[in-house]
Amino acid sequence: MIAHHPMTGGRLAGLRHWWAAMQLRGLDACHALSHALAGDINALTSRESRSQALVWGPTLSYYPPPDGSPGDRAVAAGRTGRDFITFGRAATLAGVGADIICLSSDPAASFDKFGSTVQVTDSAREDTLNYRSLIPRLQSARVHAIPLHPGHSLAGLTSLTDAVALGKPVIMTRHRLIDIDVESEGIGRFVDPGDVEGWREALLWFDQNPAQAVAMGKRSRALAERLWNDRTFASAIANILGELPRPVRETDHSLPNQVK
Repeated sequence: MIAHHPMTGGRLAGLRHWWAAMQLRGLDACHALSHALAGDINALTSRESRSQALVWGPTLSYYPPPDGSPGDRAVAAGRTGRDFITFGRAATLAGVGADIICLSSDPAASFDKFGSTVQVTDSAREDTLNYRSLIPRLQSARVHAIPLHPGHSLAGLTSLTDAVALGKPVIMTRHRLIDIDVESEGIGRFVDPGDVEGWREALLWFDQNPAQAVAMGKRSRALAERLWNDRTFASAIANILGELPRPVRETDHSLPNQVK
């Protein structure tokens, strides 16, 4: 099994903890898409080598190649755990161009307080977030924004892979389950959860420094080509499958009866 989100926590945490431990007893391997999540899984078992963190990255050939354009807006797109309110307020205060691409289930009433520089695209269906229509808008961005609510889910990872594939810098809410340190990699900036002022400052910086934004984007794409891609992920999966115990076939008559 590969865990995307934590197996415990939330409502009925005690019962979920027991159920997760029971599940792990029946698995030969349970890896995760985050080092912190792998550590949580290992804490549930007596076998510390059971879970390892996997690098889950994009299929680079799917995305258009980076064109080196600085773009002119910050784009925030997504569904899970997104804090569009903080992002929209910050973009309004900064007076910078910003796009929010979401579903209509998000709190649209609060969006009315955003300034004229903030454009919101929502839909009752998921067509708005279809990749064929979404990628051109992500490609034209100056910076990808990934504003997140505090939570236990591994939110924002897909948006982060979009950014590195398209060669774009990011502004992202700090999240313990995200392994890429965008600041140490030189591809973006972190902001604390709910920090409107922090978002305002980061948005202004990217708006006023297009050349540096392009340089960050180049490092972002280089990271994807070097490490954060589907081939790295596939190679890790192949190694895991190769290390798993081979099942005993009932038709294999070369084995003793008691082993069958």
